[in-house]
Amino acid sequence: MEITEFNDERINRDCGSIYRLGILLATLFTLVFGAVRAVYLYRIGQLSVRYMLTEGAIVLAGAIILLIGFIRFPRLEDERIIFERASYYLAASKAFLVAALGGYALSIPYAFEKRFSDLPLNHLILVLEVFAYLYFSFSFKQKRIYFNYGIIELSGTRYTIEVLKRIGYIALYLSVPFMLALFIDLWLHKSVVNALSILLSYILSVVGLGAEYGILSLAEKINHADRGRRGLGRGGWVIVSLLIGGYLTMSVLLSLVALIVSSNMAELPFNAGEAMAAIQSRRLYVWYSVLALVGVLLSFIMERSRTKRMLQVLIRAMLIVTVLTILWQLFSSLSLSIANASADISQLHSDILITVNEIIPYIWLATTLIFTIIMIKEYKFARATVILPLAYLCARLAAIYFTSQGDALASGLLTVWTGFICVTVACILLMLFRGFESPEPDESLN
Repeated sequence: MEITEFNDERINRDCGSIYRLGILLATLFTLVFGAVRAVYLYRIGQLSVRYMLTEGAIVLAGAIILLIGFIRFPRLEDERIIFERASYYLAASKAFLVAALGGYALSIPYAFEKRFSDLPLNHLILVLEVFAYLYFSFSFKQKRIYFNYGIIELSGTRYTIEVLKRIGYIALYLSVPFMLALFIDLWLHKSVVNALSILLSYILSVVGLGAEYGILSLAEKINHADRGRRGLGRGGWVIVSLLIGGYLTMSVLLSLVALIVSSNMAELPFNAGEAMAAIQSRRLYVWYSVLALVGVLLSFIMERSRTKRMLQVLIRAMLIVTVLTILWQLFSSLSLSIANASADISQLHSDILITVNEIIPYIWLATTLIFTIIMIKEYKFARATVILPLAYLCARLAAIYFTSQGDALASGLLTVWTGFICVTVACILLMLFRGFESPEPDESLN
């Protein structure tokens, strides 16, 4: 069976399960994140509900949704109950999204009162968005369902209108908590600057979610039109192009970091520490986006390689590595915040963080090399492709030498731009490759 777009019992059941599990995972992740962050706030004497509104809103909304679902649908006895449960979790997922961003919006007025170091206010939301992108891309591809299966058969113009209408609904739903946050801030601080910051946060939230949904919808529609064609498909090309652009942006940011580190900071015409912090923060968010696009691309490849069991297993392993990489980035940021708060960061703690950060690129290298070898073996992919991960390995080893010689600029630039070239070449080869299986419609459901 290939991807289907028919509103049948299987799709209803699977969609309900996907949304339910997604809400459960987001709630549990936020619960753990909130507990660790609460420890940090407690250790600096700043533990307060007003600084944990985002975590509280997500956990509370998730718990209520799951509890109601468990009470209303303890057993799936017939098709009617299956359909009702799927409809419930579809509506609940929208309420959960509004609750999460609503908690974030209501926390903004109190963020202006902070006089202590903390993770960026939107950090949790951004991480959850990346995980959601990965989770839904993989889950719907695995179940062979289109994310927009209810409208995927519409013509291009009508489909675009429906997608834009849904983005409009997102803007409308989110306007309520953000406007409430705006009034709260005006009441507390009477600051026009703060009010403008809240309005900007609202606009960025709508634009960000709208862009993510729009990109996924575009890729799905093109992918649907490409049924019967071999290769990655034009939908995959969209994701690949965005991936190259994201990696280029990250490469530029990392080059700026290397340039600042290698310079005489005392002679720079700006505050080097603040510049580094700002660049690193934006680099981290771009890196999250790149990892999300990698996950989406792997889901596209998984869809078109269903008969290749080894490749399917490896893709799942690479998706797990992607999630673990994001979790590690988040954990290391939180652990450093907690350690710095009590000024008791040990040498062992520091060594562990540095060592794991050094190991992660080699884990990616190993999985990428295995992926390349399997592609060559299973699909007769270009044998010369194996040079790419080996070239990046050589660049990292050379960077170690340059670092030992005190040349941070050469080390940073060599690693960053070799990585960009390798990623770009690999993406272009995947776009041109025609060996992938073509997803055909399931004739038995027509």
